[in-house]
Amino acid sequence: MREFLYALGLVAGGLLVFAAGVLLLMYAVRLPFAWAERRGWIAHTGEGSRWGTAGDGLLEVQAIVQPQMKHVLEAKREQREKVEEQHTGGPDKAGDSGSAVD
Repeated sequence: MREFLYALGLVAGGLLVFAAGVLLLMYAVRLPFAWAERRGWIAHTGEGSRWGTAGDGLLEVQAIVQPQMKHVLEAKREQREKVEEQHTGGPDKAGDSGSAVD
């Protein structure tokens, strides 16, 4: 029993050291990018990529392999366009000044 607990402690300790190493590596990789952003070399918007973009890419492939799935892809595109129009004010509102010109 004593040997088992000793081995379990070694494994737990090894996992802890591994996790700490991964965190340090992630921090070390981030440092040059943060430095470049502070200098203005990188414009970071703070907005990460959406997981939906990867799914949309796979849906494109599926639409090629299975043509009956094309309507799902078109519906997703229409929905995305509606959301973008709501956020930007739509194409008809972009140049509208609110006054009629004769």
